Amino acid sequence: MLARNVASLGVPDDRVRIVRADVEASLDRLAREGAAFGTVFLDPPYGAGLAAGIVARLADLGLVAPGGFVVAEHATGEAMPAAAGDLVEAVRRAYGRTAITVYRRSA
Repeated sequence: MLARNVASLGVPDDRVRIVRADVEASLDRLAREGAAFGTVFLDPPYGAGLAAGIVARLADLGLVAPGGFVVAEHATGEAMPAAAGDLVEAVRRAYGRTAITVYRRSA
C-alpha cells in the first residue's frame, strides 16, 4: 500500500526508499552504506516503546541529512525526547490515541 501511495504522488523511484525489514538490522545496514535521508517516516508498533529509540539510533548513525526531518508516529502516552543528538523536536501533535512528533536535524 505504501508503494502505491508513493507512486500516486509521482515521486521518482530514485527519490524514495521503502525498507521492509527489522529496524535494527536495517539501520545498521543503511549506515554502512553511507545513506542519509531528507525525510524519514517511522510508525513502529504501538505499545512497544520503540519510537524514541529509533529516533535516537537515526541520530547516532547520521541517517538524517542536514536540514532533514524525522516524522515519528507513536501512541499519545509514549514518552518521546525533546532532542536526540542533532535531531530536535519541531512539532508534536496528538490525535486521539495517535501522536506525531516531527524532528528536524540542524543544518
